[in-house]
Amino acid sequence: MAPSRTSRIRWAGVSRALAALAVAIVVACAHSTAGPGEPASAAPRLAASGADPSTSAAPADEALVADAMDRRAAWLKAGCPEQSRSDGLPEAAATLREAAGGAPPSRARAVNAAARALTVAAAETYLCAAPEPARSGRHVLRANDFSIGDLSPAAELTAGSGHLRAWGEPEAAAAWARLASLAIQPREVPSYPSICRCMAQPTRGTPIAYGYPSDTMSLASAMGEVVLGGCVVSETSPRFLCAPGCRPDRLGLSESLPPSERRDLDVHEGGRVLLALAGAPPAVDTGRRTRLGSADYTALATCVGVDAEARAVRRDGAWTPQRDRAPDRCLADWLRPRFPDPGLDNAGARTRSP
Repeated sequence: MAPSRTSRIRWAGVSRALAALAVAIVVACAHSTAGPGEPASAAPRLAASGADPSTSAAPADEALVADAMDRRAAWLKAGCPEQSRSDGLPEAAATLREAAGGAPPSRARAVNAAARALTVAAAETYLCAAPEPARSGRHVLRANDFSIGDLSPAAELTAGSGHLRAWGEPEAAAAWARLASLAIQPREVPSYPSICRCMAQPTRGTPIAYGYPSDTMSLASAMGEVVLGGCVVSETSPRFLCAPGCRPDRLGLSESLPPSERRDLDVHEGGRVLLALAGAPPAVDTGRRTRLGSADYTALATCVGVDAEARAVRRDGAWTPQRDRAPDRCLADWLRPRFPDPGLDNAGARTRSP
């Protein structure tokens, strides 16, 4: 006799509970042993930060976690160099410090990279504490394929507090809990999302352009202002791409995109040369009204050359080359006297296809 609908629902619930228990066991195994020379009081608990996750994270939280990551990296290098085979932990700590207090997409990207680095460090700590025969045995767990590495990004974010507390870093564990509470993404994406959400803040996604790419579309893609989505499009095709660590979402009733998240792009055409300018809408509108003469386009064509491309960005208030290439340096010099508005922060030029 086929199982009833009620039985199927009950067994589905049991399966989900067993899956959650398996994840908890994997994380607990990673923390089951304090590292050599560490106090037994550092015995771990899964995501046991003791902090109020609803508390908003501050830039100081990134600094607390980064300092703890540096200490763990130094501990691994000094006490177990054979297991510490990469600079991932200090690199992630440096990225976390740099992103502190910055734009939400940068913070989200840094926090997710730190979660991955903490996971790998937890595996290295586990192996360092393992008995010598286990390390050299056939079934030894290597850091790169340690079972905790199969956890989802949300599980890695949650487990970060447990790692830090196990290493005797209670303040960093509490700071991580606040960061993770903002970075963890829900399982379901709402229908027809309109924005990206990074560290619980609404941000603008990068538009996706569908169809065969024109010269203008290719230039905008090279500048990072749009993403090429291919020629196949349907009603369910996404309209924008979120930065790593961010998620598609919809604005709440009382929410709006900050002015700093609004962008526009305009293209000037002269002869065979295309010039694209992107930035804040008022600045792009001002640039749109700038009249360029034939001498301006001739000088720009000299910068770009034949079948070439040049890009420049605004750093510290001044146009600078995107890359260390002659066309980019020439474009930056060409832009400075003609487009001084600081609201313009991204530019590209290329020759039109014949």
